[in-house]
Amino acid sequence: MHWNFVFLVVGRACHQSGFVLLIVALMHMIYVETSSALFMSLIPVTITSARFGSNLIAPLLFARFSLTTILIYATRTKVLLLVLVYICIFYDLLFSVYIIVFFISMMDAWFDPSSQALIPRIIAKEERVRANSTISLVSEGVEFICWALGGLLLAYVHAPFLFLLVVLNAIFTALSFSCLHQRTKGTFANDSTSKTWQTEIRRGFSVMVSSRWLSHAILASFLTSLASVVWIAAITYLFVEQVLMESESWWGFLNASLLVGLLFAGVMLRKLHSLFQKNQSKTVFIGLVGTAIVTFIFALTFEPAVALFIIACLGFFLQLEAVASHTLYQERIDIDVLPYVYAAEGAIAMFGFALGSLLVGLAANHIHLTYIYLISALLIVLASIVWFRAFRQEWRK
Repeated sequence: MHWNFVFLVVGRACHQSGFVLLIVALMHMIYVETSSALFMSLIPVTITSARFGSNLIAPLLFARFSLTTILIYATRTKVLLLVLVYICIFYDLLFSVYIIVFFISMMDAWFDPSSQALIPRIIAKEERVRANSTISLVSEGVEFICWALGGLLLAYVHAPFLFLLVVLNAIFTALSFSCLHQRTKGTFANDSTSKTWQTEIRRGFSVMVSSRWLSHAILASFLTSLASVVWIAAITYLFVEQVLMESESWWGFLNASLLVGLLFAGVMLRKLHSLFQKNQSKTVFIGLVGTAIVTFIFALTFEPAVALFIIACLGFFLQLEAVASHTLYQERIDIDVLPYVYAAEGAIAMFGFALGSLLVGLAANHIHLTYIYLISALLIVLASIVWFRAFRQEWRK
């Protein structure tokens, strides 16, 4: 059990670090070659569209292969695709990169629900809060370090060297899940019941519709995905420049402050895991309400030092909501359909994020950024109300 979790954590950490370094290297290469913000913006558009489509068809894989089989083939395929990206960059085949990135994002879309759905299969119920907080702590710490490391490496070495590191990360990810697969060959995602492909694709959505609490939870997830676009780099950078009246270095300070809040909440969840294990739905609600309040205060903030503290609080509440919601899903949803639900939720979240990005992009040129953040806070308030309606009867007992 212990080594299964170690392989899972190491594999996810390598996967996350590789993703960050890939984005850093790609954005740099595209900007150097084209000097075009449009071509740079096509990378997140490509990733989002690929992940949305792949989440929709992921149930076809869950119905036919074990979770670990999906993981090892997704990670091994990703290694080959990254080698192709390196070759395309070496020969200046820049536009071919977009096609390959699309397929890489497909592998990532199958990786996420498969790895998340493994947790209740290898971790005891009473240890899942601690397990989820550990995974979150490691992944977010690695992600933050890699954003900084990617920038430093670009300053001292060329982007092709960074791509080699990305390929190495992908190899380590594949090795970790190959080891996990050898130890858990019987970990299947399906109940071995023969169904049509149309039924399989709809399966996650059918589970959502049939469960009152889950349908409310997914609606809350969609609303938070819409609201979360205000924290993407471009919007936050504009807020720092136009509202806080500070240099671009403060964007980095805000990221560091967010990480402090995330890590603090992660440590607290690990220490008090038995308490949070008994109050998962309430913890999600506290996280949502806290996120809404903090976003509202941030929208009205003009002092950079105050903004740093607020962002740390944001990280704290985001971590509470994320860890508790994952644990709740893993305990209340049957393990045979859990990957289907994760895939369906991923598709809905991708749609919400894409829609939110489009709306914010259109609105940013016409209304003040403060109002955009206030709208985001309102959306999270709505998500909190939806969550409350889902569990209020349960909390009264």
